[in-house]
Amino acid sequence: MGPGEETNESSGGGGGLQLATLTEPEPASAQASLTSTPNPLTQASRPPESNSSHITECATTYSVVTAAITSIYTTFHIVYAFSSNRKLVKFYGWVFLPIAAVAAAIAVNLKPRREDWKYKTFLKTQLFALSVVSEVCYNLGSKFDKDELIRSASRLTGWFVFFLFLFKVRKRLASLPDARLSDFLINNLFKQGLCVGIGQLAFLMFDSFRCDFFTRSEGLGWQVCKRTLYSQTGLGGIVALYLVIKITSGLAPSHIISKHTVNTKKFATMELNKCDRVSAFGACIAGSCSLYLLGQFGADGDFQSESEEWFVIIVMMTGGIALLLSSLAVGYEVRKDMRAEEAEMKLSRNSVAARKLEETKIAEQRSKGRLIKEASYVFVVAGVMATAVQLLIEFRLVDIEPLNAPIVAPLLLIIYLVSFFAKPARKGPKYMTFLYMHFSFYLLLEAKHTTINFRDDQPGKAILHIVRAFVWSFIFRVGLKLRASVGRLPEEQISKFLMEAIFAGAGKTLAPVLFVTFRSINCIVESIGQEFNMACDMASHCSAYISIYLTMLWCFSLAMSSVREEWFEEIALTPERIASMNLSIRQALQGFLLVIVACCGIFLFAYMNAEHMHWAVIRGVGLTGVAAAAVALMLEAFSISKAQKIKREKSVRQQRTITTVAFVEGAPKEMNAIEECSWMYIFGSALQTKAYVALIIMFAVTLDNRYRMLASMFLPLVVASFIMTFFMKPLNTENWYKRFQQAHFFLFAILTETLTAVGQFRKGEVLYASVSASRIFLVWTPLWILGHTLLNFVRNLDKLSLSSFLSNTVIIKCSALLAPMMFFSFETLQCVVEEGIHSMQCRNTAVAAVCLSSYLVCAITYTIVSKAVPQAVQKRLATSWSSMATLDLTKRKIFQAALLSFSEMCSLLLFSVIGVVTEPSSSIFLTGAAGGFAAVIALVLEIHNTIREYERYVGGGSHLGKEESQEIDESDRVSGSDFSDGVLVGALI
Repeated sequence: MGPGEETNESSGGGGGLQLATLTEPEPASAQASLTSTPNPLTQASRPPESNSSHITECATTYSVVTAAITSIYTTFHIVYAFSSNRKLVKFYGWVFLPIAAVAAAIAVNLKPRREDWKYKTFLKTQLFALSVVSEVCYNLGSKFDKDELIRSASRLTGWFVFFLFLFKVRKRLASLPDARLSDFLINNLFKQGLCVGIGQLAFLMFDSFRCDFFTRSEGLGWQVCKRTLYSQTGLGGIVALYLVIKITSGLAPSHIISKHTVNTKKFATMELNKCDRVSAFGACIAGSCSLYLLGQFGADGDFQSESEEWFVIIVMMTGGIALLLSSLAVGYEVRKDMRAEEAEMKLSRNSVAARKLEETKIAEQRSKGRLIKEASYVFVVAGVMATAVQLLIEFRLVDIEPLNAPIVAPLLLIIYLVSFFAKPARKGPKYMTFLYMHFSFYLLLEAKHTTINFRDDQPGKAILHIVRAFVWSFIFRVGLKLRASVGRLPEEQISKFLMEAIFAGAGKTLAPVLFVTFRSINCIVESIGQEFNMACDMASHCSAYISIYLTMLWCFSLAMSSVREEWFEEIALTPERIASMNLSIRQALQGFLLVIVACCGIFLFAYMNAEHMHWAVIRGVGLTGVAAAAVALMLEAFSISKAQKIKREKSVRQQRTITTVAFVEGAPKEMNAIEECSWMYIFGSALQTKAYVALIIMFAVTLDNRYRMLASMFLPLVVASFIMTFFMKPLNTENWYKRFQQAHFFLFAILTETLTAVGQFRKGEVLYASVSASRIFLVWTPLWILGHTLLNFVRNLDKLSLSSFLSNTVIIKCSALLAPMMFFSFETLQCVVEEGIHSMQCRNTAVAAVCLSSYLVCAITYTIVSKAVPQAVQKRLATSWSSMATLDLTKRKIFQAALLSFSEMCSLLLFSVIGVVTEPSSSIFLTGAAGGFAAVIALVLEIHNTIREYERYVGGGSHLGKEESQEIDESDRVSGSDFSDGVLVGALI
């Protein structure tokens, strides 16, 4: 464990996992706060302390919470000193180290202006216990072993340097004006650190705890979890370091941060100085190492060799060191600029210096707004190199096992596409000849396969490769048309296309592609030098298909971005059109095909973890998704090409259309407003309900638990779809539609619960039968009454608010939460198919999946409740982040936030259980039930408060509570859904 310890010691805090560190300006100022001196000018302009809109410290409760987190780490070492149980420090200690370091970083800066001896004594005691007491107990437990003493001394040195940095940050923070201090405490420390950072680190920590729990139940030692321990703790260390950098970056002025930010424009044109190159290179290395470690999430077992163990350790250390060095380089430049600006500001009496500073700022603003028409040749060269790598692999000139897997092809394809669109305005014969020659190498690969197949007397495969060559040529031709279309756009839109569609889109696509790639490469690396592992080969093909889906969806967005902005609204799929199904045949077919692609991707991602996979399933599902994505992409390209041709031919009519839209800017929204959703969604929900009822009937008749288990897997999906469709036609008050809703509710709630109770009673399960019968009165009946109450609220919304509620809330936001529910169902189904329907090995996965899906049902209900009332009521119900940071809330809201936080921690723990095949454990059910109970109580409180406030609003009452009486800025507002689904869905993504 020695080599891994250095990586974790260098990790200071927690934060985001994104590869988008390239575009994050905040880490630049992390080191600038080390030695920067307070700005006397900003001190002089500090607002008065009595300004109630700014906060200067967070609530004492959070100090207690952080102290409790750090004390857990210390407790492990104290118990180890008396028991000599090495598992406490070698496993639990390292698992808890990143979250304890983040808690310490947050604790030091919660109250930066508190200098009284009581608080400082409390703070120093907390840090002393975290470092010195823990290390002394560690040496007591290890009997003062010489090697352990050296390691302990190195860790103490790391703690001392880390604490010294934190106190310098605290000193700098105390000198900030109230406005900047308040912004730092709310956005950087509370939101990024305490809410998001602690949640992400807990998500990683629970995976190691889950592994230890199940291996201990099977009589195995904690060494079996070394793979999980190294990967998740190492990733936690990188995340912790990133979070500390991100938090402290709020100390530097924003214009200095933006100057040293490697944004998309700088990256596209490669106008990078030495500092920018170091920052971008370090961020890429750290992001790649993080994704590799994240790809091992849930991978239990010990390392097969010492070399494999050292490889993981090197990845951990490389990621942390790269992130640290890049932040130091940028921090040095930021510190230098801050000192130079402070010196110039001190000489501001000299008009020349003041004018020079102003001219510099104006020049920076102009450079920031400069348009770009083409990207750097670096990306063109990168595309050629990617093609060369593909040729080397295909011609077997490179014999590295992971590269021979099909998973590398989508990565190289993404690089090729970036190079293809890097210079869209270039139409000269030389550059076009280069594009044709570049593409001809892919035809050369197909020719190679065709020749080999004919030589091996396999004419069928040879014909297949010939057909593929024609398909590639057709796609290349379509790509040239899209490229020419982009070249005809205005300069502003070409610049936007390059920055957002090409480079930002490529970054967003690369992150999940690298994740699934590393997840499959991990299996291949383990099998190097051993017998061929068919499961690894199948997993790599699953990864390849998923990567192809993501790449083709990115190409879909590229095609949409090639349209002029004034034409885009006529062909785009708006939320209103999707909700009302006011679509052309092409758009409807495209939507159906994209749904197929999403389902295939979710299924293959769940199937990657299976121990026994089948080629027929992988190829059937994979090729179905590829075909669906290809057809949808071709339809989109054809539609765009046809629409642009018509527009160009009717230039006069086009000009009139543009003028009209520009003059009546708000008219399209009013004209496109909808009052109800399509019947298709309701019929789809009814079909789901009928399938669920059929499974319950089969259980009641045959008493076979297989049907009840399958029904319970899809029950959350049925409930969620019913809740969504219940609000899709709020203005329809016809009797036959009311009868339809009543029959729909009776089928999935009353009838199914009655049949379930009958079946359980026949099997002798009297207690379970009583629970099923009681759910009719305790769950479904109140839900029906509540639905009608909220439906009356929705009916009273104005036209635009109703349209936004139906399209954005019900269709877009709520439907997005159905995707993880499908993933949970596929995970359970895959386990059941693999282990057998009667096997109890899948019970933990099934229980965790049902509980997580139930949480998402609560999140859907939360979202609908929060948007079913007018904007005025939503503002009254809103809670600000500043109030959360200071806990200036009513007791109800504090209790509600505590319940939701608890349910989120339960959801993160349950997610780590998904896919685990082992004996059932009652603790999984108890955890899920406790989290679900907390989520339901919080939901009931939110519903009660919403109804109460709406009645006050309708009655014209002005007696508002403390939290509703203040107007909250949109940027400072936090809704209930941020708590109910934020951490969970973020962790899933």
